[in-house]
Amino acid sequence: MRVSSQSIIDTVLTNMGGNYRRLVELQRQMASGRRVSRLSDDPAVMAQALGYRSELEREGQYVRNIDSSLARLGVTESSFSNVNDLLQRAREIAVYGSNATVSPEMKNNMAAEVRQLIDQAVQVGNTKFNEQYLFAGTATTTVPFTLVGNPPTSVTYNGNAGLIDRQIDANARVAVNVPGNTALGDSFTALINLHTRLTTAGADVSLSLADIDTAMNTVLQQRGQFGAKLDRFERTKFEKEGTQLQKRALISAAEDIDMAETITKLKAQEAVYEAALMSTARVVQPSLLQFLR
Repeated sequence: MRVSSQSIIDTVLTNMGGNYRRLVELQRQMASGRRVSRLSDDPAVMAQALGYRSELEREGQYVRNIDSSLARLGVTESSFSNVNDLLQRAREIAVYGSNATVSPEMKNNMAAEVRQLIDQAVQVGNTKFNEQYLFAGTATTTVPFTLVGNPPTSVTYNGNAGLIDRQIDANARVAVNVPGNTALGDSFTALINLHTRLTTAGADVSLSLADIDTAMNTVLQQRGQFGAKLDRFERTKFEKEGTQLQKRALISAAEDIDMAETITKLKAQEAVYEAALMSTARVVQPSLLQFLR
């Protein structure tokens, strides 16, 4: 069967085009460092890589949630430490004030110091972090505590009982706050009662020891819970960061090129393309001359 010159040229150019496309694809892989970057490159591998990327993003969001919570938890735990120090000082005053030999003048001086402890405790209770009140429940823009009376008779809680939680894993949400009335109510009551007893003639100051011990136990319990949450968040962050490294490695294995292998393929394809060019020149030129004749 006679093969036309046009048929030969078409076949040669088609083969040349295929060689050129393979060369360009290898050059693209070398430039980007990725074997697949489009779904059409390898649908199965690309789908797998997209799945890994989705998982990586979820893990990243958990880490961001943890990071935004760690500082808050730390400030809250520090606030409990400060209140505990105030209560410890109040207990020392209560022990000394329970002595029958203490003069009324000395009790008034101690009451003045306790008043300062009360003000400082309210100040701690109204601590803000990132422009949000830590102990107001979910009413984070509301000042949690207001001191009532002069001399003080009570502390009003203006917040609510709402909890603020953070998602730190697929099946784990953890509260990063505690409502102020639960956390600090006993402390305010103990300090105000101590102040009242020190300024009331004949009052038994020793009764404040039980109040203060109850308040200190409440603060100690809350401080322990927040310390445990800090540890949990830090451990979870470490685990999540390890998982992120694994996901990135899987994405790299799915998408990235083997540099040495790709260089070898590129050199081979360049040689093939150059050989094809020379072969085409030899085939096409005579065919064109025959056509022109």
